[in-house]
Amino acid sequence: MSDDSWPSPAHSSGAVTTAEYEQKFAPVLPEGIVGLHSDTAAVYGDSSGRQVKVRANRWGMVRGFEWYSGTVDFTVAIAANSSGSTRIDRIVLRIDRGDNFKVRVAVRQGTAGAGLPALVQNVGSSYLNSGTYEIALAHVTVVNGASSISASDVVYVAPLIQSNNSGQPLGIIGGNKWVGSGLLAGGTAYFSTNQATGVSTPVINFRAGRRYRLEWSFEASYSQTNNHIVGLSTEFRKSPSGTVIGTHRIPAFETVQAWTLKAEMFYEPSADESTALSLHGQYLYHSGSGTFNWVGINKSAGNTFFVVHDIGAAAGITSA
Repeated sequence: MSDDSWPSPAHSSGAVTTAEYEQKFAPVLPEGIVGLHSDTAAVYGDSSGRQVKVRANRWGMVRGFEWYSGTVDFTVAIAANSSGSTRIDRIVLRIDRGDNFKVRVAVRQGTAGAGLPALVQNVGSSYLNSGTYEIALAHVTVVNGASSISASDVVYVAPLIQSNNSGQPLGIIGGNKWVGSGLLAGGTAYFSTNQATGVSTPVINFRAGRRYRLEWSFEASYSQTNNHIVGLSTEFRKSPSGTVIGTHRIPAFETVQAWTLKAEMFYEPSADESTALSLHGQYLYHSGSGTFNWVGINKSAGNTFFVVHDIGAAAGITSA
């Protein structure tokens, strides 16, 4: 068989199948729920029964296919748990190729006492018209004998596809698959590598075996009058006091008390993860007496911007 391409009049008289559409757009389009960081969670519990609810008028995307939640909230039933142990289920957004490529909210039921169930993500030439692919929207804790699901039982983890255009890029960044970005709220927020504080992102879904590039920039200031900055250090953690993903350090010869810092690093998770990232920073200064000190950066009233790209298969490098 000779090679082929589409869309083209020479290929099936210009027609493109649904499977060919997925092949074309899935590698480059983001996956998640469309909206703003200020939006309420698309999936929630309210103790009204052994169920979760999906909010109306929400949009999402999986493998290049659009999903809409409808005009009224709807419920998704959670199976009973009489095992004697706690079970964790995933609420997922799933495309089923065998059912006309429909995208629907579904439950990936866990095993009691066994943690989160694995997502099913069938891809490749064996699944052009069959199989399923799902992304996580929420984690649901189902205790033994649970008769209802409360708000605290539901952890919302859906990746966000930013819908506004306040300076942040949308969709594809530099030819790589974009998996999350945000413009975090302004205002003074002290963050330091020496303290359990930081500027946190929303939850981002990372996949094992992939390499991610993390980029960020922020406006910052310091309060060391008559002292000189000689170095800057920033790092991403999995939570304000959690594991350090990577550190970025640069020399700086500044006497001014405000600047915009931009940096990047790389991350390769060893397992699938749904985690918020926390950005921390500090600067090294001296007073001319030979004493050097690291001090936490006092973020200015400007905004902090971050973006995460999936840039391909893992390459064995985790930070830069």
